[in-house]
Amino acid sequence: MDYNANHKKELDFTYEGPFNMRIISTLGKYLTDFLDTSYEARMGIYRVFIEICQNVSLYSFDRVWQNKKSSVGYGKLIIKDEEEKITVYTINKILDHHADILLENCNNLNNYSLDELSELKEKLRREASVEDLGAHIGLISIRLYSKNVIKFEIIDKPDEQGKYFAITATVIKTNN
Repeated sequence: MDYNANHKKELDFTYEGPFNMRIISTLGKYLTDFLDTSYEARMGIYRVFIEICQNVSLYSFDRVWQNKKSSVGYGKLIIKDEEEKITVYTINKILDHHADILLENCNNLNNYSLDELSELKEKLRREASVEDLGAHIGLISIRLYSKNVIKFEIIDKPDEQGKYFAITATVIKTNN
């Protein structure tokens, strides 16, 4: 029996662990090859995926050491392929004092137009050599590449002594 003939090509993916860039880039490549949608939508999904995963890799409070030389963030990723959209969700632990900053940044980003965000991103890139603005630029990129508002929340887990940042980006599929 031909498996592919009887099963719809769908993607539902969950990963929890260290966000190593080799793993991320391999999954990203798979996304661009697997999805049955337009080139523009595949590239949007790929770019959102890379940015959202880099956010975990670089800024998660939970770290995993690699070869005793460097660490990567630990978190959870869920990709859901629905009929008209792809949803990419991550959650990772953050420092308590980052919660208010992230909430403010995400709220502000969702209130900007895409043109305003493009201008803000360029402005922040010029200032990035003076101040670390990487996480903020990454959030702007997620919003720009998805072309949709981002969903986000801070989850307080007192039993685990910490706060978690969850972000969801949605990319609308387009027909080939």
